[in-house]
Amino acid sequence: MKKQLLTLLFITITTFIFAQVPNQINPCGTAPVKSDWLKNYQKNPAAFQQYNRNSTTLYAGITLHVVGSNSGDGYILYDRLMEGFCDLNTDFKDADIQFFIEGDIKTIDSTGWYSHSSVLEGAEMMFANNVPNTLNCYVVSNPAGNAGYNLPYAGIALGKIAASA
Repeated sequence: MKKQLLTLLFITITTFIFAQVPNQINPCGTAPVKSDWLKNYQKNPAAFQQYNRNSTTLYAGITLHVVGSNSGDGYILYDRLMEGFCDLNTDFKDADIQFFIEGDIKTIDSTGWYSHSSVLEGAEMMFANNVPNTLNCYVVSNPAGNAGYNLPYAGIALGKIAASA
């Protein structure tokens, strides 16, 4: 159940974050697929009442990975990253979900991952660097031609322009 909730949460996060992205890039590289859990919930929401949280805040740890070029430049500015993170928490406040940064912000010097042309390259990045038991978010320059995308159980690749929009 937790994995399904986190997958739904990833999709929701990307939807909120990408809502302000200009039209010159694809808004979302995540395939428009509904999980079996979501399909069942939409058919019969009353069957899921036991999962309602009565005003108990859900805290979710995020590991932020900022990716730059091989020479160590191109990273999103720290202030912009924090502004985007605060916006995320504001967006989810009414849902009683609050995110926190788990551990240190990770930096990755890799031109290939900083501007990757396929989701498969992004998956390689995620599987090589993910921190267990957290939501892993990678801020890159070009996430496969999209504003960002979600790989269930792997992480989110988010373009710098979308992370600070």
